Amino acid sequence: HVWSLDVVGNVVNTITYGTLISDEEPDSQGSSQALDVNNSGVSVGIASIKAADGTIVTTAAAMFLQSGEVVQVIEDEALLPNSAIAINDSGYIVGLRSQSINRISRNKMFISNMNDGSVTFPTDFFDSSSTIPRAINNNNLVVGSADIEATNTVSRKTAAFIYDIEADTFTNLNTLISCDSPFDLIEGKSINDNNEIIVSALTKKPSRDKRGDVIKDDNGDDVLLDAVI
Repeated sequence: HVWSLDVVGNVVNTITYGTLISDEEPDSQGSSQALDVNNSGVSVGIASIKAADGTIVTTAAAMFLQSGEVVQVIEDEALLPNSAIAINDSGYIVGLRSQSINRISRNKMFISNMNDGSVTFPTDFFDSSSTIPRAINNNNLVVGSADIEATNTVSRKTAAFIYDIEADTFTNLNTLISCDSPFDLIEGKSINDNNEIIVSALTKKPSRDKRGDVIKDDNGDDVLLDAVI
């Protein structure tokens, strides 16, 4: 559902959306979910879709238009499953596609322009890096997290990134802070139109016991633990 509110918060309109499964199929076979909306009232997210021979139900990136129509963002079935994460007022949609790389599921970021239907997959840190976008602003800048270790494991060390759509530059945010910073930026969470970014960072904090006292080692130094702030 997408709700429209007036200036005092009263609901003035509600649009209920279906899925990408044809009208002839029962609604119980799928679901839809909106994750972001722009100032033109276009929402994006995911919706169930039938693929292959018509018996496989998966999810696809979807636009939810004010007309009530649900539109598939990426038409190529070979790129399923995928999902849309965010949309800006210029009509750029950012999302991700899940794919198997070296038999391990990874995510690859895509950028779609709803004005011309184009879809691109930006180059990230390395070929098998899993890249997850989180937000896009109206300056066409995307933030999120991406693997920076090329290990053949499911869990890898990540870094916060910023991607400039117009310049086609993919940058580790840690390169934009001082070398002696106590913070390791691991995920960009959101960005506003002033290019201010909310970031999750890894740092060291003193370990404390149940009474709240700082734990010391044999040399009298604080015992430090990793903490996300």
